[in-house]
Amino acid sequence: MRIYYFANVKNPAQLLIFQEASQLLRKYGVSTVDNVKSKPDFELGEQGGIDQIDAVIIDASGSDAEAGYLLAVAIAHKKPVLYLLPAGTQLDASVKALTFNKAIKDYLRVEFFLSANFVKKIKEFLQYLDQDIGKEAHSVKFTLRLTPKLERYLNWKAEQSGRNKADYVRTYLEELMKTDEEYKNRLK
Repeated sequence: MRIYYFANVKNPAQLLIFQEASQLLRKYGVSTVDNVKSKPDFELGEQGGIDQIDAVIIDASGSDAEAGYLLAVAIAHKKPVLYLLPAGTQLDASVKALTFNKAIKDYLRVEFFLSANFVKKIKEFLQYLDQDIGKEAHSVKFTLRLTPKLERYLNWKAEQSGRNKADYVRTYLEELMKTDEEYKNRLK
């Protein structure tokens, strides 16, 4: 999974929150692109940028217009969004209106945070993304090099199961994932 993390880092406390959140994302095997440390040539809104991302986390604690732009781009491409605001902050009327739109509310989660529970909000979002919410498409390409012997075996197993090789491998991995207790417990 790859997440674009838009962080609002204007002081040391916010930098610490960013570092903790980034560490959590790495811990759970999430690949991130962010506006703080990532290559300056990566633009989420540019052609192809959003296609490389599975979800977006936006720390909207500043009055940064870029947060609204990123929210619009993510929603237009139906990417799940965690929109974070400090507790006690007034939610912008346009964002509030989006939360009532039936087509959009499935992709948009607005959460209010304290510095003590910021990382917890991200962890909950990861758990939400990890659920089988019926929106997951087979969109990640993966190249696997096999020996001829393994390829013959895979052909035979796929044929025995009545599926093509890709579906056979996907099904096998999904079954393996369901029984892997260590993987299931990683977000607890």
